[in-house]
Amino acid sequence: MGACSAPWYELNISAPDNNVSACCYYNGADKDPWDDEPRDLAWYWNGEGMKALRRLQANPAPPTPNGCSTWFYFQQMLPGSSYYDFSPAEPPTSLSPMQAANWRKAKLEHAAGIETVECVPLRIYANFGYACNLSCTMCHQVPRRGELKRQVLADNVLRWGDQLLGCMEVCVIGGEPFALPEAIKFIRSFAADERYESVRLSVFTNGTVMHKHWPALMKKEKLSLVISLDSIGEGFQKIRLGGDWADVERNMLKAQEIKAKERPEWMLSTTANIQKAGVPYLGVYARWDVKNGIHSFFYDFISAPGVEDTYLTDNFLHNPHLLDDMPDWADHFDDAISTFRSAGWKHETALLEQFRDRVKKASEDKADHIHRMRRQRGRNDWIPQKPEDGPETWIDQLETSAPEGKSPVPVGEHQGLKAFSFTRLGDHFATPFLKITPPAEGGQYRVRAHWPKDTRNDPFVRLAHVAVQRDFGPILESFQEILDFGFGTDLILTGTIPGDARGIRIMITPLGETVTV
Repeated sequence: MGACSAPWYELNISAPDNNVSACCYYNGADKDPWDDEPRDLAWYWNGEGMKALRRLQANPAPPTPNGCSTWFYFQQMLPGSSYYDFSPAEPPTSLSPMQAANWRKAKLEHAAGIETVECVPLRIYANFGYACNLSCTMCHQVPRRGELKRQVLADNVLRWGDQLLGCMEVCVIGGEPFALPEAIKFIRSFAADERYESVRLSVFTNGTVMHKHWPALMKKEKLSLVISLDSIGEGFQKIRLGGDWADVERNMLKAQEIKAKERPEWMLSTTANIQKAGVPYLGVYARWDVKNGIHSFFYDFISAPGVEDTYLTDNFLHNPHLLDDMPDWADHFDDAISTFRSAGWKHETALLEQFRDRVKKASEDKADHIHRMRRQRGRNDWIPQKPEDGPETWIDQLETSAPEGKSPVPVGEHQGLKAFSFTRLGDHFATPFLKITPPAEGGQYRVRAHWPKDTRNDPFVRLAHVAVQRDFGPILESFQEILDFGFGTDLILTGTIPGDARGIRIMITPLGETVTV
């Protein structure tokens, strides 16, 4: 068998991205589209994309690369774990006879590598849409949700009716489900339908407005609430822009109270993205978890267009030099690890140990590169380059560009600086190409971008992403550092120019959702 059980276990739906697959990590091109017209469950579950995935996973020597070979999920997995474990001889004892029979069928079809299956999904994971009431710094949906407004229509899933009785779990995610009308409609209907008593409903939420939906949620005995936290207190406020930690904490503790008094089969857990802003709060986060009996899953966020700033300024797993100004970073990890270990929470302990060790290894592996780039940054023999034609400064040469058939995002001013008024992927400023003839072994470049002081004070205003592009399209890899001074903020990019390059230019792209300066 192949490495992954997902194509026999899960049907993953995303209306905004218009695709159906076995999980949200698969990046192959053969995903089936999601249809707003009613379709039978088998239309998707045995669609051409799903069959191709099963064929790939059943292949003992699949071709590479493929949509699973660079799977982000594999980087997060602990040794010996799998997407879903079919190794037990018997299904979980909590299942209904119909669910247990479906589990056995899925297990057999997985073991045999069957492409067109008779089982129904054991798990349906539906991304109902991207709308949300928060603008989290690392969320790849934020820069896309202004245009990708499509939602899963609740009735198109509910019409599957009795076919859902074989599922173990139906998951509702967004965006924020409680900010999506179709998701709310589905949750209310599914929770109130006695046919689905044995099917667990899992809602992935930021927890800010759960209190408005207790009456609907109380109708469901088998309910899981998965709260996206990332940190607590001040750490939460820095990452989950627009959220209030006090509100979320109150709602989670209320859910725990309901579980203890009235709904013993409710489950409450949290997820935490590992990034620099949350590191100082890891210890207190762990103690809060253990005190309240709420387990957490820690993960590394995905770099994506529109969140490059967070990746470069907060993702220390891939940019370990970001921790140079936090010499006690490992102490925060060890504090949390000690708390979880003392509580006997093996999964949290192992995850944080894995991330801590990844950072240490990345620091060692990249030490020479970081040293070279910083030495290169500090050299004083750089030759300033001016535009060949027109105004003397690059900033006055910037031209706007937009996706084909669309007008560029309006550019105005913010604190005296040019600014994108909102983010649409594909929009950018660009300088003209600078014609170059580097030596055969290549050359080096340094780019300095400066923003006046106070530009970074508003968390809802972001600094634009700056990159260097070569003549036939690729963005050149660069080492980036943001330096804050009393008079403002500098972004320094250093990198190498390939020997066959004949031109380079600066690309400036918007980020986040509102203003990018």
